[in-house]
Amino acid sequence: MDAGSVLRRNRSPAHTCQGLDRFAGHQAKAEVLVPIEGRRRFAGISLGSDGTVARMRLDDGTEVALPLAEIRKARLVLTDALIEDSARMVQPATDAGVEQDGKKEPPASKVH
Repeated sequence: MDAGSVLRRNRSPAHTCQGLDRFAGHQAKAEVLVPIEGRRRFAGISLGSDGTVARMRLDDGTEVALPLAEIRKARLVLTDALIEDSARMVQPATDAGVEQDGKKEPPASKVH
């Protein structure tokens, strides 16, 4: 199984190279298919990825490199910091209005 097939199979933000880099510095949990250093589950701070491995700083302070092709599950841990950063990422897209023909259009309303 190659890294590409794993990334296509699970579209969690923490499970893509871009997501790992975008959410670096946030708490995450990961599970690998084959044990690494005698364990399959890891929890800690995401340090991003280099395209082949995801790096995490574990709760005990050690750093581990998880091969992307071996990641079975990866999830971000919902924290206040993650919510704030996610809201900031969305903010520019929902900014008040877009200029067309010199006039400012109001933002589109959301339909629930």
